[in-house]
Amino acid sequence: MSSRHKPLVAFPHHRPPWRGNEAVEVCVRLGALKGTDESLGHRRHERQRYYQKAKYLGDLEAAMRIVEACTDDSAAVDRLIDAVYPSVEAGIPLRCAIPHPPFDDQDSDGADLPFRPLKNALPVAFQAWLAETIGAARDTCILQCARVGRTKLPKFPRFLWQPAFEGDVDPNAAYILADDVFTVGGTLAALRSHIVRNGGKIVGLITLAHGTGRSQPLAISGQTCDELNSLFGANFGTFWQQEIGHDSGCLTEAEGRFLVQWALAEAGGRTGQPLLQHLRARLSAAAATGE
Repeated sequence: MSSRHKPLVAFPHHRPPWRGNEAVEVCVRLGALKGTDESLGHRRHERQRYYQKAKYLGDLEAAMRIVEACTDDSAAVDRLIDAVYPSVEAGIPLRCAIPHPPFDDQDSDGADLPFRPLKNALPVAFQAWLAETIGAARDTCILQCARVGRTKLPKFPRFLWQPAFEGDVDPNAAYILADDVFTVGGTLAALRSHIVRNGGKIVGLITLAHGTGRSQPLAISGQTCDELNSLFGANFGTFWQQEIGHDSGCLTEAEGRFLVQWALAEAGGRTGQPLLQHLRARLSAAAATGE
């Protein structure tokens, strides 16, 4: 490969294949988590105060209040308990892992930055609540070793700068992955990848909130894969492997849908290789500008 066509990422983002139709359970709409949902009525202002303290000031008490409110009578938690039940019955120990430490990403430029004191206490509180509720151990071995500012990072740079994890994985345990918010799934996919590559088994994924409040597929669907190949051509999988580090079949469903929607909006009559070159130019621009 010539230098003109060197990969867009310096460190390839490897992801193992999906194991079936992996999905993320979601407790509430994002507005309910943040306190902006009209359905909260007179509780909105109180929820907003707790959210600000939990998300930006590291207030664990406020975070636990948010977690308890979001999980109260939650069907998502019931489905998670059903999913982990076979492991419990088989005597397999449960471990709950979160993107830890949960860095504050509000003012990041997308680069790896030194560790700063805990500000977002929501994942930690959710992990503690799940551990007590489901009878899982809180995993403290797996740590996020590459910090990426994903809260405000646009979608194209998210493909280029992805979080990474390190730490021991127990191959005899069944892992539950948890986080506060689900957007396109890149962070959970990276955490999952570290565990699966090191012999661990994922039995459940859950977040407090998503924009819709509904459970979301994590693994890309066959339909979305077919649409990507139809738009970008049969070489799309090889292109993504070379440029990003993993096969296109390892994208999340939300990542895949974003690429489909971008292609439909930007194609301008192009398909196949011309559209693929247009995509590479867009990713290259994101690498240069962070946008």
